[in-house]
Amino acid sequence: MAERRQNIIKLTTESLAWYFRRSDKQYSDTHLRLYDQAAELLTSRLEFAEFLVSKLGINPGKILEIAAGSGLVSSVLKNKLDNAIFIDLSLQALDMLKRRKEFNN
Repeated sequence: MAERRQNIIKLTTESLAWYFRRSDKQYSDTHLRLYDQAAELLTSRLEFAEFLVSKLGINPGKILEIAAGSGLVSSVLKNKLDNAIFIDLSLQALDMLKRRKEFNN
């Protein structure tokens, strides 16, 4: 069991290191905008965000969105909920999230 845990930790560490070395190339503003357009077209993320907020209620407490990306869902959550926190591995995506006009209303 301890050996398996060490292998998982090693794999996770190596994967995160690989990701950070390459993430700046895959998360340019252009790529993120294209991702947003595709995600909304294929999955109706904005509609999902509105549905999620309706299920959470008016004051659900603290909300943590993991893998927030460039903020397609996050912008809706932030504007409708008081205590929302957003994280993502991509600093480029989080920078884009912070620049979204919908996020800063």
